[in-house]
Amino acid sequence: MSGHKNGFRESNNLQRECLLLLRKNQQTTVLETTLTLESFNMSPTEINIIKRELSDIISRPGQTKGFLFSQDTVKSLTFGKCLYLLSVYHLETLRAGCGNMLVLFSYLGEQSYRTDIAMSQAITIIADQVFQVFLGEMSSQTRAPVREKILIELIYALLLAFVHNDDTVRKAADKYILQLLDAFPQLLWNRKALTTLLDLTQAVGNGAAVQGHATLRLNLPNSTETITLPEDFVGRKSLLNDISELCTVWLRSAKKYAPVETDSVLQEYCQQFQHSSFGFLHHQGFSLIVQLAANQDTGTDHQSNFSSRQTASSFVNSLNLKSVYLGEVGGMVQISKQLQNDIGNLEEILGGKLKDTLSKLSEGESIDQNTFNGDLCRAAAFVISQKSVVYRYLLHYICWAPIVAFKEESVETGIFVWTWLLAARPDLSALVMHEIKDAWDWSIRHDVGLFNSSVIPPSPLSIPKTGQDSYKITESLRFYEKAPSDPKPHCLLIDFLQERVTLVRKNDSCQMSIIQQMLLNSIADPSKLSQQPNSLAVRFRLLLLC
Repeated sequence: MSGHKNGFRESNNLQRECLLLLRKNQQTTVLETTLTLESFNMSPTEINIIKRELSDIISRPGQTKGFLFSQDTVKSLTFGKCLYLLSVYHLETLRAGCGNMLVLFSYLGEQSYRTDIAMSQAITIIADQVFQVFLGEMSSQTRAPVREKILIELIYALLLAFVHNDDTVRKAADKYILQLLDAFPQLLWNRKALTTLLDLTQAVGNGAAVQGHATLRLNLPNSTETITLPEDFVGRKSLLNDISELCTVWLRSAKKYAPVETDSVLQEYCQQFQHSSFGFLHHQGFSLIVQLAANQDTGTDHQSNFSSRQTASSFVNSLNLKSVYLGEVGGMVQISKQLQNDIGNLEEILGGKLKDTLSKLSEGESIDQNTFNGDLCRAAAFVISQKSVVYRYLLHYICWAPIVAFKEESVETGIFVWTWLLAARPDLSALVMHEIKDAWDWSIRHDVGLFNSSVIPPSPLSIPKTGQDSYKITESLRFYEKAPSDPKPHCLLIDFLQERVTLVRKNDSCQMSIIQQMLLNSIADPSKLSQQPNSLAVRFRLLLLC
């Protein structure tokens, strides 16, 4: 509490001594501010103390590379400039400690001291140090929606600053983006960050297509923001190269850490071009997505077992499947509206088909796998299309049906629609994961797959070799004639959980706690684990994940 009081007292002192910094509606330049500050009646001793403190702050080793800021440089600054810089440092440090970094770029973009190299370098060094304070504050906080909201707002502002027409702001944004993504990699596959980056690439690409000297102010697609591009053609082409390089590195890094989630977000982004009157044919962001999908080169580090399946064909096929089923569901919804029927009736129809499938499985009947896959994808597409409604009844069957069917094909389809749901409807993530957990627990209780401990294979060392006990040999060998329980569906589910852990361990404590409970339930009774030889690898994968 004492720290908060000291911070409040320091903030009040700064406001009294440097009120012009806080008046956003008062259009004052840095020169006018410093002249006002120099009018303060300060003794030589107080001035030396202020300059010494500023020198200690700016000259800290290891903070900023590329600037040599000595004490002599600080001494060359006037008292008003020193007090201004010191006030900026303390005020923005207080803001950064509260999670506010958006004001910092107004100092970097200030044009009034562009001719003063010392002031420009000092502001850049102070901004770097304040950003480190912000990173430390965010890293010390627990995973919470408030922190994630702050991080998303900042990465959005940094992306806009990356295409700023001022070189200082653009270079600072480039540096801060890399530092922020390194500290919080979950921003790589964030929907808002990815779509903003792709939209910026398109907007800059449109500007670079204009030849000659021109003043361009372009509206950012899917946003109310307006960006101003360099007036010269060479500058616009250079900016396009920079944003394209950032976009390529960003997408590759995202696919390296979270390939399935990233593909889901990119596929959802691509689906908007179905109704764009062929505008995607000249879309820079869309072109980069296709190019990246065609040249899968994500490396081997930090890759889950899912990433081996993320090829160009799987990306295109997934996009096509999602488009087909969203189109079918869109037609169903449109017809229901035209007939003035309740759209909620579609939930009963789609859920009823999955319910009938589970009834057949419980009675030991076989099902048509293609029909099952289609019903599951239509149900997921319907939930995704109704953004403002939560269909719990339908979600229950979407999450349970693949595990109850417990075939490799059904679980693969289930993972496909679950990943689609979690990416397209993040508001349902906790509900979807709870249903998957309940279905997982059902497989444990009913001795399915990896948890089938009812059949114990005989030890080869226990087979007698005497003739009078030959019947025991026959009884032992009968085990190998039985069809062993297939643990492959559980292997796919473990891969899915591993992918989710990579995604949510730093930013979603709710999903992480659900996955932890699933793993704890899996090993709560080790005797439940299958002892069949074909389950050995799956057991190891489960224990490694735990």
